Amino acid sequence: MFKKFKVYLSRRKSHKEKKDLMNNVLKTSNLIQHALEGKQIISIILEASRLITLTTFSILLDKYKKDNDAYTAQVLASQVTNYLTGQSVEQSYQRSGEPLKSVIGKIKGMVPNKALEIINEDPEVGEMIIKNLHFMKHLDWGFKETGGYLSASQKAQVDFLLKYGEDISYDLDHDKFLILAKNFKSKRLKSH
Repeated sequence: MFKKFKVYLSRRKSHKEKKDLMNNVLKTSNLIQHALEGKQIISIILEASRLITLTTFSILLDKYKKDNDAYTAQVLASQVTNYLTGQSVEQSYQRSGEPLKSVIGKIKGMVPNKALEIINEDPEVGEMIIKNLHFMKHLDWGFKETGGYLSASQKAQVDFLLKYGEDISYDLDHDKFLILAKNFKSKRLKSH
């Protein structure tokens, strides 16, 4: 491919045309490089978020199994985890079929309190959730031009939860965030 480009370039008549063409190729190459780096960063953030979400769900499931039947514990753990990650419990309720819809209907009023309860009871879970929300919010800001992926109510929910993390230090280094998420998972899932 590069040989064909050199042949094409050598057929150009003026030195200025050759220089302009090379500059355009370099600009395109730089844009492609930035796009690939951006895609890699997004993948890292989403992987870290997935690890935090799954770990939080496992912790909550163990906690809720003590006081609920297995199915209700699973649904409660998933809805609290969804809430903590900025997802709408109401949307889950609306989209679900029976018997899931009935269980969500019974527990959806408890979800915000259960979410705040885990943040207050377990500082490590609270810290990881808050850091995850910060990264996801920054990721959402990056997509603002395309409308983002958080609805207005979800943004309000994220802002509400972020109030609980005012004294948590933030390092928006995506590589460190992934390491932190992996350590959280390995530490917490061993103890459960």
